[in-house]
Amino acid sequence: VRAFAPSGGAHHGLANQAQGFGIYNETAVAIRALLDAGMDRVAYIDLDVHHGNGTQWMFYDEPRVLTVSVHETGRHLFPGSGFPAETGGAQAPGSAVNVALPPFAGDDAYRRAMAEVVIPVVTAFAPDAIVTQNGVDHHHADPLSHQLTTMPLYPELWRALRQLADAVCGGRWVAMGGGGYNPLLAPPRAWAALGAE
Repeated sequence: VRAFAPSGGAHHGLANQAQGFGIYNETAVAIRALLDAGMDRVAYIDLDVHHGNGTQWMFYDEPRVLTVSVHETGRHLFPGSGFPAETGGAQAPGSAVNVALPPFAGDDAYRRAMAEVVIPVVTAFAPDAIVTQNGVDHHHADPLSHQLTTMPLYPELWRALRQLADAVCGGRWVAMGGGGYNPLLAPPRAWAALGAE
C-alpha cells in the first residue's frame, strides 16, 4: 500500500510555531495519522537538503518513531540543526539519526548515506510503515543549497526507498515531495520518477 503527495513535505514547522516555508508540518501530520491508525512503529526518512528539524523535535521523545535525516550540515545551511549528536530524547534514546553532509558532497555521498546508514537503521527499527520526505533541493542547480547531486541519483534513491519499504513493512510507504527551488528542472522530473515507483 503506497501513497504519494508531491505537493506535501513541509518539515520545519514545530508544534506551536511556523518555520521555513511551511505553516504546518505535513510530514509530522502523516506520522501522527499512522500512529493514530494503529501503527506501532513508524520510520521517517528525510532526504531534503535541509534538516527535518520540526519533525525530529516533535517526535524526539517518542520511541515509536524513528527519524532519519540526510542533509547538508547545519553549520552552513538553515535550520542550523541536524548534527550527529542529536540522537533522541531521554524517553527515546537512539530514535533520531542525522547524516550531516559537507557542502558539495554530491551523488556518491547520498548513495553511501543510504547504503551505510538509512537502510541499516530503518531495517533494524522494523517499522510498520515508512514516511519519506523526498526534497530535491540538493540538485546542483538549486539556488538554496550547496550540494552537487544530479538527476540520475533520484531514481536510485526512490528505488532504494521502495525496496526498503517492501522489505521491512509490506510496502507501506507514504512519500511526499519537499524542497526544490528550480521549478523547471529538478522537481518535475525527479518526482515523476518517484511517482513511477
